[in-house]
Amino acid sequence: MGLGCRAFGASLALFGILSVPIVAAAQTAPLNTVALDLATVPTDERPVGTAARLAGDAVGPVILRSFAAGEVTPAHRPRRDEVRLAVVVSGVMYHGVGEEVDPAVETAYEPGDVLLLAANDMYWFAARDGDASIMFAFVAPEQLHPDLLSAMQ
Repeated sequence: MGLGCRAFGASLALFGILSVPIVAAAQTAPLNTVALDLATVPTDERPVGTAARLAGDAVGPVILRSFAAGEVTPAHRPRRDEVRLAVVVSGVMYHGVGEEVDPAVETAYEPGDVLLLAANDMYWFAARDGDASIMFAFVAPEQLHPDLLSAMQ
């Protein structure tokens, strides 16, 4: 039994050694810049709006959330401990912080506006004036630039 495991391990190690140049070559191949047609990106339905996972790493994903006109998320606390860097991609996105959705305390954000959302806040988003999209990148607090981190404290 032990010999079989060793032989398997040696085969696996040999495979790993032989595959390194292939992996290294694949990583150095140039990637072409392309404009994304966000309408063609696969999405998942959410209780409010849709989400398209654009990328991910050990910390967290990059997600595009899209909302139809009039959609509002309930006030919620994120399920993850990371802060979110958010960029409004299209439309006007309304954001508020608190236990209950209250349009009177919302702030409107235009395309290109960047938000830094704390992981422990209760918050909501609303697409009040038409369809809107926002892209989130999940970031561990220690990965933030020190000036951004100090602005959150």
